[in-house]
Parts: sequence; C-alpha cells; structure tokens
Amino acid sequence: LRFPFELNKEISCVLQLMNKSDDFIAFSAKTNKSKYYTRPDNGIMSPWSMRYIVATMRAQEGAPSDMQCNDMFILQNTSVREGLADIDINEQLFAERAPKVVDEMKLPIVYVPLAQHH
Repeated sequence: LRFPFELNKEISCVLQLMNKSDDFIAFSAKTNKSKYYTRPDNGIMSPWSMRYIVATMRAQEGAPSDMQCNDMFILQNTSVREGLADIDINEQLFAERAPKVVDEMKLPIVYVPLAQHH
C-alpha cells in the first residue's frame, strides 16, 4: 500500500478486492489502529464479485527520518455459507478457523515522499 506522505494530513489509498471463486468470502482487514483505519474493515463478498476498501493513514505529526515504514496491512479471508451478513463478521469467526481455513495476505505499507516543488 502506497501512501503519499504529507505531514498533519489524513491520506487514503484504495484497495480493490476480487472474489474469483464460487464461494461466499468473508474478509477482515487488520493494521495498526493507532495509525490507520479501514472502511469497511470487514465484510462479505459474493462469488465473482469485486469490492473496494479504503485504507486511511491518520494525520502524522512527524515523518520517519528515512521515510521507511515497517507497518503491515493484513487481509484475512475465509469462505462462509451463503446468508451471512457483513454484521456477522467478527474476530471470533477468524479466530475459530485460523490457521486452517483462513487465507492471509500481508501487504507492506510504503510512504512515498511528495515531489518537491521549487
């Protein structure tokens, strides 16, 4: 995930999720909640559907000296039965199934310095 870093400003980037299966998929996004938030942070995707998630970095008062970021964005997903609603998705659902039937993707977060205008 690439965030064009700017001090004291919330910055968002968009993730596109695709369900390329015949199953209903529950997803859950996890990251450092003190620095980022995600909308939605979990939900259900029907078969062969697409959905967007917006990840937002909260306004930062200081930049890392070398613009390096060690934060990770973790996206978990697992197939679920039809009929579950977004509201049914919670930590417990994933905790009960992990690690056997939960896929997990780790996406590094990268800060991109804004171009300097002279």
